[in-house]
Amino acid sequence: MKFYFDLKSVLKQAPSDSVVQLNICTFRNGLLFKACKESKLKTIVVGHYTKVDDGILPFLHTINSKKYSKSFICVSISDDVSRFMFPAIDNPVFIDNGISPKRFKYSSEDRQFIRDKYGLNSFVIGQIGRICDTKNQLFSVRVVEKLNQKGFDCQLVLIGKEFENDTREYVEGNKIENVKFIGPVYSGIEKFYSAFDVCLLPSKNEGMSLSLLESASNGVNAIFSTEVPRIKVECDNLTYLELNEELWAEKIIEISKKKENSRKSPLQGTVYDLTECAKSYIRLYKSN
Repeated sequence: MKFYFDLKSVLKQAPSDSVVQLNICTFRNGLLFKACKESKLKTIVVGHYTKVDDGILPFLHTINSKKYSKSFICVSISDDVSRFMFPAIDNPVFIDNGISPKRFKYSSEDRQFIRDKYGLNSFVIGQIGRICDTKNQLFSVRVVEKLNQKGFDCQLVLIGKEFENDTREYVEGNKIENVKFIGPVYSGIEKFYSAFDVCLLPSKNEGMSLSLLESASNGVNAIFSTEVPRIKVECDNLTYLELNEELWAEKIIEISKKKENSRKSPLQGTVYDLTECAKSYIRLYKSN
């Protein structure tokens, strides 16, 4: 309730032509939407998730989505997000996520810098994202276990804040020595994509992952679960597989045997270019 009243106070002080943008994973926090609705400020709700299946959260999400979504301008980033986040809205505004292609372009200097800094001296497998059940880093660790059994020399680098301890506990409990936890990286995250030989994203559900777009832009070989959306731009470096550790291990070995060509950045000027994404939001802010 303190959050609710404090937020109402903040919104009350805002000029009447202000825009509130909420980037959300679910509608479970009803007080957030109640405060925004009561403020009468133009509110844009951007959905990012495709499901939630723990505890009472699905119920709260469903109830609040029906109650509040029609009061706001709703923005979706994929068809799956539309179905989950805004089932009561016939046509939510569609704006693709965007990144800076120039920033995530491959750099041999960045590759060498990161490898030297973190002592990465073999085939490097990376995963970027908060460490939790949804992002499924534990699966990546088990893929590395398969690779270890096959005698494949590699290192797994996990970058992100640890929201759950299962992955670290598994690594430490099974004494898997070629897994490195970097922790959250608040600047220079783009350098890691250049340092990776392959990037993994075995998510159990995704809206439109920035890691997906960043991998595509860097040109690094990447393997995604079939729960990760496909982008509208053709990228030869992206592979989608069912969550089977043996399949992923075999694909990584296959990738390691290929001679790496110059990495290309295919997203510049497309709907996934941050410049285009920003233009779309600015138009939305200015619309009545």
